[in-house]
This record gives sequence, structure tokens and C-alpha cells, in this order.
Amino acid sequence: MPAVARINTTYLQNIRIADSLVMLLDKSILGNAAAPELQEQFKAARIAYKQIEFLSTYLNPGIDKLINGPPVPEVEEEDNQNTVIQPEGFQVIETFLFPVYNGADSSTLQKEVQALHASFKRLLFLSETNVLSDSLIFRALRKELFRVAALGIAGYDSDLAHHSIEETRSVWETISTTLACYNDRLQQAAPLLYERNNALLNSGLHYLNNNTGFDSFNRMEFLRKYANPLSAAILETATCLKVDLSNQYKLPLKAGAHTLFDEDAFDIDAYAADPTDYINKDKVLLGEYLFFDPALSGNGKRSCASCHQPEKAFTDGVAKSTTIDGRRIIKRNTLTLLNAGLQSALFYDARVTYLEDQITDVLTNVDEMDGSVEKGITFIKNNRTYIALFQKAFPASREPVTPYHLQNAIASYIRSLTSLNSPFDRYVRGDTTQLNAKEIRGFNLYMGKAKCATCHFIPLFNGALPPDYTIMESEVLGVPVSLQQRKVDTDKGRYFLHPAAPNEFAFRVPTLRNVALTAPYMHNGVYQTLQEVLDFYNKGGGAGLHIRLSNQTLPADKLNLTTEDQDNIIAFLEKLTDTTVIHKRLK
Repeated sequence: MPAVARINTTYLQNIRIADSLVMLLDKSILGNAAAPELQEQFKAARIAYKQIEFLSTYLNPGIDKLINGPPVPEVEEEDNQNTVIQPEGFQVIETFLFPVYNGADSSTLQKEVQALHASFKRLLFLSETNVLSDSLIFRALRKELFRVAALGIAGYDSDLAHHSIEETRSVWETISTTLACYNDRLQQAAPLLYERNNALLNSGLHYLNNNTGFDSFNRMEFLRKYANPLSAAILETATCLKVDLSNQYKLPLKAGAHTLFDEDAFDIDAYAADPTDYINKDKVLLGEYLFFDPALSGNGKRSCASCHQPEKAFTDGVAKSTTIDGRRIIKRNTLTLLNAGLQSALFYDARVTYLEDQITDVLTNVDEMDGSVEKGITFIKNNRTYIALFQKAFPASREPVTPYHLQNAIASYIRSLTSLNSPFDRYVRGDTTQLNAKEIRGFNLYMGKAKCATCHFIPLFNGALPPDYTIMESEVLGVPVSLQQRKVDTDKGRYFLHPAAPNEFAFRVPTLRNVALTAPYMHNGVYQTLQEVLDFYNKGGGAGLHIRLSNQTLPADKLNLTTEDQDNIIAFLEKLTDTTVIHKRLK
């Protein structure tokens, strides 16, 4: 039987197994089984689900979201009615069973379990007509490994049960058995690669069998010694077997990336609206001139660089900057532009998708630049130097000087401010001189006990959700108005755009790359130091400050981080600094 057929048969069998375990849980709830029994049955069903996740997420993402989506309400913003969709699936059920099961909620719990059963039935029905291919399978395997590396070992979808390492082992076994279906072909084509793959898969499984504690699990060691090598091995195996992994459209994560942590793993052009918007050096040069030119502002005195200063990591170093007329304070803290191109939503309220639209928003904002694209074009058309630069940047255009070309040029410059080459990056790629034991422990805390990586996802350390990195997450933290006033800041974030309860006080998750250079922190700049930020999270966010928000998405439980823990995390965060593009400009 061909590999594809065997994999498909196993997939269908495993859907049935996972569903049967969900039905067993349903029966046990009805029979008033004890909490430990229900918890173990839940874990068993999760383990079974992890054996199908690589294909269910790839082939049927909508159904898979019903099975294992986040346990928070979602606002349907596309329908202009801001309909609130309630969550369902494993992660909702987990909140009933862990850390302590309250039998009084058994009827509601049973409804959730039955909804999960219905989702598995739907998944099986849709999967019976699947048309798989080698290319699809290898792409799905790579995505699953990236999902495990960025989300799984961080506890993203097992926040209360803390069953993530056992589930990672289940995924690892599934990758191993799936690749085994290609062993005959691989052994003939590349016997040494075949032996190397088997040794790696076996050693990785041994590691996962012998390191099961959530807090103690060494994520850095797992990534460097097992996940990254396996990612590269899957790519090499696909190449050897002549399996095409290319995509029809540009995606953030390149098909040829050996690991998540390659310096060029991400395609900046994938975040552009159209191929004509793709970056090139002539657009970047033009955009740089425009970025630093105050002539685009209403009073001719403020440029983009006035608030996004290269020497301050493209921020301004203040809690909130002043308006262009100097009379008021701007609503929110200035975000860094370093790596801003690797995002599919911009501003703290995520109100635009593309950098080109961000340019227009800032340029026309009466408090920020108080200008207009049209006035900018009038100025440019009277400037021979600019006309020549536009002609060079947009040679295929009959009319190179246009409002959109102005936006695209500045956006291209911002996209050029991308660099993933911090000491952390170099360490995880193999240069062991880049981090010390304290910083490595800080990373492991970041990924585990401190739960930082469940919102600031690796390797971008922003809110771009792995493994696709196309959706930007927002969170409700309960940020206070000041250090002295323990009441929530009045800025309601996304609620102003989409007025629905889950959006109240919700803000887009910003990047932590270069965070040591971008103080003060939070949307209102309330915290001056990383220590203050960690203290806020350690207490459970706003809830720990007695700020009561019914929709806080940050877990309200204390993290119980020691002083040493916090020092280690800060030491690690300081190793996310990469000033390559800053120094390039300052030269």
C-alpha cells in the first residue's frame, strides 16, 4: 500500500479512537465518576487528538478550531454586527476539570463534551473524502513540528492540565510513524539519511519519555538537540524523495526554512497586500528619505523619525509623546518599528492590516502628523530629487509619483527594519557562546512557568500565532492607569473599533524583540522597567491589582516567580536585542 494511503487509513482510525475516548468521558460524567478518573480520561482523549492534529489542522482548520480552539469568546468582526462566538472544545472542557473538578457543573460539562463529540463526527465525515499527497503530508508534518516548538512545549493549549510534554511526545510519535511510511523509499534513495532520521527520532522520544515535568522541562535543549534537527531532517527527506514543498502563494514562513530560527526563515513580502508592493532596495532608499523628511507633516516640523528615533530602537523613550501642536498628549505609547513588517495587524488596537495603511493613518492624524498624502505628493512633484527617486523605485509605472507609491515606499523602508539575529537567535542556531546559564534558564522560564510564550510567540516574540504567523492576537491584561492608581486604564482598545464585550480593554500583543531598548512599556507607558512589567504579570495582571474585569484573558492566577526567576527572565529578554539595522542607519 502506498505511503499516502497508509497514512490516510491511520488518520481515519485515529479520529475514531479520539472520538471513542470523548464518548467514554461523556459516559463517565453521566455516571458521576470521580474527578481523577475524568481527568485521566480527558488526558487520554487529548493524547489521541494529538495523533491527528497535524492533518486536522491542515485539512479542516475550522472544525479543528471547534475541537481545540482557545477557551475565550471571539468577536466576528467581519459581519459588522460584532457577533460574539462562544468557544467550545477540549480547552473549554479543561476549565471544568482542572485544577479541581466541581461536580455541580456536570450538566454544562456534559453539553461541552457532547459538542466535542459532534465536532469529531463532523471531522470524520469530511475526512472520508480526503485527497492526500506526499507534498501535503510533508507540509503538514513541518507545520505540526513548528506548532509543537512554538506552542506545544509552552503549554499554550494545556494551560491548566499541564499535560503539554506528554502531548508533545504523542506528536513526536505521530511524526515518527508517519515518516516510517516512507522508509522503504528513503532507505533506497539515501541510506545514511534514513539511519540518521531513525536515530534522531528515537533519541527525541527517549528524551521526552525521561523529561516529563512541565516546569523542569528544558525547552532550549529540546529545541536545539531535537526539534530543530528534525525540522531540517524533514526538509532534507522531502528534497531527497523529490517531494515539492513550495506554495502557490507567499507565506510568512518560507517553504525552504530549515528551522523556525533561520535568519531568513520569514518572508517579509508575505505581509504585503500585492506583489507590486514587494520590497526592493530602490523603494527602501526612497522610503528612508521620506521617513526622515518633516515636509510631509502639516507644519513641516515633524517627520516619522520624530517619534520613531533610530537611536531609541525606533521609539521615542517617553510614556506618550506630545501632539504635533505641542498642546496635548497622544493617546498611546509609541511602538517600535523594528520587525514591524512581520505583523498582519498594526497599532495597539490592530486597526489596519498593511503598513501602507498605517502610513496613511499616521500621516493624516491631526495629533500625529496633521498632513495629507495629497499635500505630500504636491511637495514631491516640485522636488527633482524625489521625482528621480520615485522613477527609479517604480520604473514600470507610467506615473511613478502617486499617493500609494508614497505609502508603499515608506512601508518598504519599515519592512527593511527587519533583523532576527540577536544573541538568542545565534545561540539557538548553534553558537553556544551567545547565552550563559542564567539566560538559558530565563528562556526556559519564559517558555514554561512564566507563560510568556503563550502570548509572545517564538521566534518573532510578538502576537503572530504559530505556525502560520498570519493572525495577530490581542489580549485583555487589566493594565492600570498608573502605578499609584489601581484602576484600569480608561483606553478601551479594540472596543472602540468593534464594540463587543470581549474587545473591551483588548490590545494587540507587541513584540518583545529589542524590549530592553523600548521602555516605557504597555499601551499607556505605565511601566518604566522590565522588573515592573514582570511584577504585574507575576501578580496575575489586573486581577492581582484588584482590578475586576470579567473578560481578562491573562490568567488571573499568580505565577509565583521568585526574585531569581524574574532576574533570569530579564537577563534572557535582554538577549533579544539586535541593533543591526539601527547601526546601519546611524553609520
